[in-house]
Amino acid sequence: MSKVVSITPLVPAAEFPTANLPFGVVSGEGVDNYGKDGKEYTVAIALGKEEANAFKKTVIDFWNANKDGNKNDKPDNFDTMVKKKDGTYRLYVKSKTQFESGDPIVIQLFDAHKSPLDPEKFGKFGGATEGRVAVGLGIYSSGGKPKGVSRYIKAIQITEFAQGGSDSSSLFGEEEGSDLSGAADFKAEPKKKKKKKKK
Repeated sequence: MSKVVSITPLVPAAEFPTANLPFGVVSGEGVDNYGKDGKEYTVAIALGKEEANAFKKTVIDFWNANKDGNKNDKPDNFDTMVKKKDGTYRLYVKSKTQFESGDPIVIQLFDAHKSPLDPEKFGKFGGATEGRVAVGLGIYSSGGKPKGVSRYIKAIQITEFAQGGSDSSSLFGEEEGSDLSGAADFKAEPKKKKKKKKK
C-alpha cells in the first residue's frame, strides 16, 4: 500500500464552527517575507483550544504515517501556531506567490455557498472575516530523509467578509465625528501663542 504524501484538511475542521480570519493577503503581490525569497501569501486563523488541538493531531498523525524512520514524535517545524495569553491560538499559514516557472499561484476563494469569489476583490481581508482554510500538508525531506511537514494555503471559504490586508483602517472601529474623506486640502489651524502676563 503506497503512502499518502499529501493531504488537505480544513481548518477549523468541519465539526467546528467557522473561525475568525483576522488577517489575510492571498492575491496580488502578497506581503514581504522578510528577505527570504521575495513575497508570500499569508492568512491568520484564530482557533480555540479544541480546534487547535484537532489540527495538531492531524499534522502529527500525518507525520507519524510518513516519517520513514525519523524518530521524532513531532515534525521539526511546529512553530507557526502561537498561543495567546487568553488561551486561544493563532495559526499562520503561508504560500509562495508564484511557481518556479514564474507563473502566478492563484489561491481559490469561495463563499458560504461554495461559489467562486474574485481574488482581486476578496483576496485581502481581516477584522471580522469568518471562514475556513483548506491547508495543504506535505512531507519535506533533508538529506534524503523526512524532516518535517510543509503547510500551505490551498483554498479559503469566506462566510463573512471584512476588508483588510494592507488596509490599516481595519484596526479601528466606527466612531462619531466628521467625515474628512473629501478634505484633501484641510490644514490644521496654528495654535495661538499665549501672552505672558506682566508682573
